[in-house]
Formats: sequence, C-alpha cells, structure tokens
Amino acid sequence: MDHYVGTVGRLTVCGCLKTAANSIKPKTELAKSLPRKCGNSLSFEVSPSVDCSK
Repeated sequence: MDHYVGTVGRLTVCGCLKTAANSIKPKTELAKSLPRKCGNSLSFEVSPSVDCSK
C-alpha cells in the first residue's frame, strides 16, 4: 500500500489504524492482521504504540 500513497496518506492511514488499535486493545492481534486480511502490506505495524512519523 505504501507505494500507492504519499507521506500524508501514509500518516493518515497510520493514525486511523492506531486509533482503531487503541479502541480494541484486548484484540491487538486482530488489529495487526487487518492489512494482510485486506491484501495489503504496510511499512509499519498496526499497534497502539506505533510512531506514525517514522
């Protein structure tokens, strides 16, 4: 997915997924599997502690 969006898009997606991961804390492993289930790969891990600026 990273090659389809620029930095702003990546930061937006990262922030959205980080918020989603925070809202489903008991099921963090499910949040981490979302990109793969959607047929995408990301340069960051979906987690409540991800640093979206990197």
